[in-house]
Amino acid sequence: QQTRTVEQAWEMLFSPEELVQADDLPSIWQDTPAAMRCVYKAIFAANSTPPTCPTVVSHPDFNQHIMTFGVNRQEALLFKVFRKLALALTGAIPRNTQYHHPLHHNGQSVQRGGISAWRLWVQDSSPGWRVPYWLYPDNSVEFAGFVKHNDYSIAEPLRTFPPSPPK
Repeated sequence: QQTRTVEQAWEMLFSPEELVQADDLPSIWQDTPAAMRCVYKAIFAANSTPPTCPTVVSHPDFNQHIMTFGVNRQEALLFKVFRKLALALTGAIPRNTQYHHPLHHNGQSVQRGGISAWRLWVQDSSPGWRVPYWLYPDNSVEFAGFVKHNDYSIAEPLRTFPPSPPK
């Protein structure tokens, strides 16, 4: 049995029309909620009822890694990253597969309180990009980094769950 790559299993190619509809992405990608709305609009434009985008935020490490690796200067790759994130958050890339799974450390799922760490494959070819993220019990998401395939680190979540009461 032949092993399929993530691109073969869930082909995430995009049309030129999608890329044109997301032409604001290079200028707004650091505003994660706006970037996700832009990509949702592009990839779900044909749907009369597009899937709901969960609440998303990005950890400073996510933005820093995107800039450090120069992804923000590669429009097609930047769109591909956000497109895969959008598809994963709508369930088009199922969880609990080799492409989208809980993050483990020493055989245990990584969790902080009720917050679970997850890992999404974004690209198979070298360097094999992955996005670790935190999934909160309220289904909100925090993108916590942008790492190479052999980096299993994740930044600590920005907030706690349940939220701390105001003082």
